[in-house]
Amino acid sequence: SIRAEDPLMKKSCLVFFNELLGQWVVDANGNKSESPTSNPPDYVVKGFVRFVCDVLIPGMLQVFLGGDSAFHIEDANHYRCLAEFSGILETLKSRLPEVYYQEVLVSKLSVQAGLSQSTIDRFRSAGTRKDFEACLKTLIQSGRRNE
Repeated sequence: SIRAEDPLMKKSCLVFFNELLGQWVVDANGNKSESPTSNPPDYVVKGFVRFVCDVLIPGMLQVFLGGDSAFHIEDANHYRCLAEFSGILETLKSRLPEVYYQEVLVSKLSVQAGLSQSTIDRFRSAGTRKDFEACLKTLIQSGRRNE
C-alpha cells in the first residue's frame, strides 16, 4: 500500500491489513475473532504486527506528509486512504497493550515523523477512528512536519 500509486489500491491494501489486525490480534480482554481462518501461529501474528508498526505506519505517514508522492487531502480517494489508515490506528490502540502503543508506537512515530509535542499528545489521547482522522488531517494540513 505504501508503493501503490493508485489511491484505490492503497485503500484496498489498508482495508485488508486492518481486517487481518482485527482477526488476528487479541483484544484487551484476550479475545480473538471467531473466524475459523483467524488462528495463525503467534509468531505470524507478532511478525505481522511488527510489519504494520515498523513499515506500514511510518511509510503511510511519509506518503501523507509529502515524501515522494502527491497526496491531496481534498481528493475523495486520497481522503479514503486516510480514513482507512485511521482505522488501523484505532485497531492497534484498542488491541495492543497500552504501554506498547504509548511508549513504543507513538514515541517511535514522533521521532520518525518529527511530530511536535502537541501532535504527539493528540495521537496519545485519540481513541476512535474519527479522532485519528482529525489528528492526521490537522498534521497534513499544517503542511510541515513540525507545527
